[in-house]
Amino acid sequence: MKRISVILLLLLSVSAFCQVKPQTVYSVVKELRTESWYKEQAKLWKAEIDKNNQNAQAWYNYYMAIRALKNISDWESEVHKEYKTTCDQIVSDAYKAIPNSFEANHMMWYQSGHDETKLPYLMKAYEIDPYDSRTYIDLLTHYYLTLNQNKYEEFCEKLFKVNEISAPVYNWAYNMLSELDKNAIVFTAGDNDTYSPWVLQVVKNVRPDVTVINTSLLNLDDFRIKLLKEIDLSEFKYRIDEAKSYDEMFVIKDKLYQHIFSNKKGYPVYVSGTAISQFQKKFSDKLYLTGLTYKYSENSFDNVSLIIRNYEKRYLLDYLTQNFSFNRANSIADKLNATYLPAFVKLYNHYKETEEYQKLKKIKSYIIDISIKSGQETEISEILDAEMTMPNSFKSFLMNTKQIEKSFVKLEGNLYVNKYEVSNVEYAKFLNSIMHSELYLKCLYDSTKWNATNTEFKFNEPMVNLYHSHPAYNDYPVVNISHFAAEKYCEWLTQQYNTQRKRKYTKVVFRLPTEKEWEFAARGDKSSKKSPFKDDKILNEECKGCYYANLKFPQKDAVKYTIDGGFYTVKTGTYNPNSIGVFNVIGNAAEMIDIKNISKGGSWNSTFEESYINLRATYTEPNAETGFRIVMEVIQE
Repeated sequence: MKRISVILLLLLSVSAFCQVKPQTVYSVVKELRTESWYKEQAKLWKAEIDKNNQNAQAWYNYYMAIRALKNISDWESEVHKEYKTTCDQIVSDAYKAIPNSFEANHMMWYQSGHDETKLPYLMKAYEIDPYDSRTYIDLLTHYYLTLNQNKYEEFCEKLFKVNEISAPVYNWAYNMLSELDKNAIVFTAGDNDTYSPWVLQVVKNVRPDVTVINTSLLNLDDFRIKLLKEIDLSEFKYRIDEAKSYDEMFVIKDKLYQHIFSNKKGYPVYVSGTAISQFQKKFSDKLYLTGLTYKYSENSFDNVSLIIRNYEKRYLLDYLTQNFSFNRANSIADKLNATYLPAFVKLYNHYKETEEYQKLKKIKSYIIDISIKSGQETEISEILDAEMTMPNSFKSFLMNTKQIEKSFVKLEGNLYVNKYEVSNVEYAKFLNSIMHSELYLKCLYDSTKWNATNTEFKFNEPMVNLYHSHPAYNDYPVVNISHFAAEKYCEWLTQQYNTQRKRKYTKVVFRLPTEKEWEFAARGDKSSKKSPFKDDKILNEECKGCYYANLKFPQKDAVKYTIDGGFYTVKTGTYNPNSIGVFNVIGNAAEMIDIKNISKGGSWNSTFEESYINLRATYTEPNAETGFRIVMEVIQE
């Protein structure tokens, strides 16, 4: 009986230990997570409220999770409206339960959309806990809108000291401000691109002569009137709050922008790359890229020389190479850094034309790193392809979602299979991405395995030295990697694809196929045939002397490797595909499946009879005969 009690106690302890705990939910402006994560956190925090409705932390995080779901949903959808209604209800219920808490009062203000009539709630939250930094940005904004300079500067200092904004975001803001002419006006569009330059101007005295105007705040007529007067610009005769529709509001905003662009004081006016989408339709022919911003000008000028000047003489860019500070908002900087890309592509082309190869190498590394981190690899690939300046060295780093999507054929339902085995160049992108992580050495290929291959030939040194690095082998199947490495490649590709801005599917999962899926893809149907070839014949009768696959062939007493046209592996798109367009399912590289140490289809070092679809082969470690092919499961169209 005593033993049973001990076992039950241990089981209860393990159960309690394994219980999933809710996590702090931050604003999407600071940290963006997946939809499923926010749903899970909403569920967990709601459970905490059900246990104790006096738990202020639970109320706040539950609200922030639902608010995040609202913000990442389609603004015109019914789901968005439902989330907004839920947010309203949470705030109302929280205030009834804990009216004297910091959280309830701050939520009342937050949910109001910064309605000035709700300002007492914000002030009460700050009074309850003046050291809680969640009110600092709200109060900073309030004092900015009311032109209370002393209080505005006070909260800029407070915001800086609590490290609310990450160092890379400040770096970006510094560079954005550094390129502007004296007494310039610059339009920004969001939180991170607005608060960071404001704080730098006050705390670090960086370009205090510049007026940073958030385009959303210009919608507030009373503030706009005071702002234009403050910077000594003439009055604007229209009121945005009198617009009868969104279309009319946009027309008035365009007139307002033109009013500021054409100011009689001669202030130079710029648009940040973060806000350019609001101006392109009306003003694209008068906005000239200068780096992180676009300068308005009625007359054309040599903007490339300004881009070069800013990049070579004004920007501080070490932070793009290495950042030594941790902040949850660091990933936000990756999105801001994407605004470097238009100028950096121009610089890349300029340095290529002027044959400045050291500078070319440096700008190329920036382009690759930024495009990968910001999810813009597809755009950069397309731009460089279109300008016919994209060398192979770029292709070995950048992902193009359109090329990925085209490489898959449908099996059934939402399941697709890659027409090709994963190639060296595709795997190199993965390795380049994880180079500074602990995964790198675990996933790196072992070229020496070529020497361990059991063949009649021993002249393998060229394969050891060149196969995974020389451009000639870019499109050959990657081999000499572990099952673990193949799985990590799939996880990486899934994450990379789902963060790309230009993609066909909202959410996918890339993975190794099951044995059943692999056999279906190999045959091209659900039959039980041994091979994908007609009558299971390896010789292509339509092409005398040609073979359907890259295998080894017994001929009398000697084994022939070159009879089919391949000595070792060949390019992944070689030979004719099967009936659904899949290449090299037999031969070339044996292919891993989701079961560890099992491969299918045989390799360049297998006979036809050893490569039948229904057969399995085993392997115990990375080798020169085994690679992999992946499937794509579409989770959300």
